[in-house]
Amino acid sequence: MSRFALLFLALCACASRVEPRSFVTAEQAAAPAMDLASRGTAASANGPAIVLRSPTHEGTYEGTFNIDLVFEPGPTGLPFNPASLKITYLRGWGFDITKHFRDSLVNGRLSYAGATMPPGRHSVEVYAEDTDGNASTRVFTIEMR
Repeated sequence: MSRFALLFLALCACASRVEPRSFVTAEQAAAPAMDLASRGTAASANGPAIVLRSPTHEGTYEGTFNIDLVFEPGPTGLPFNPASLKITYLRGWGFDITKHFRDSLVNGRLSYAGATMPPGRHSVEVYAEDTDGNASTRVFTIEMR
C-alpha cells in the first residue's frame, strides 16, 4: 500500500473518532436525585413533539452514548422555537445544562455524539415551545455503568 493511501486511512480514522463529552460534572451527579413522581415524568404535549430517538429511555450504557432528539410540530401544527429549548439535569434543585447542546441543535434536531456521564442513574428534562409559546416537556432516564 502506498504512503499516500496509509496517510489517507490514518486521517479518516482520526476524523471519525468522537471524543467523549460529559455535560454533567461529578458534583452535579453527586447531588440528591429529584423526586420525579412529584415533578411528573409524563410528556406534556401542548407544544412541539419531543421525539427521543437515542438514548433509549430507561436504557443502560457503558462508556459513551449518542443523543438524538427531534422536535416536530405538535397539535397546533406550529414549528419548534429553538430559542425556547431548556435542558435540565434533574439532581439537586435542577441544573440547567442547555449550553452544552446549543451548537448541536440544527433544523429542529439535536444530535450530540460521544456523550458520557458518571456511573449511576440520571434523569434529564427537555423543555420546548412552539412559535406561539405552547410548551412541551419530556423526561428521560438512563443508567450509566
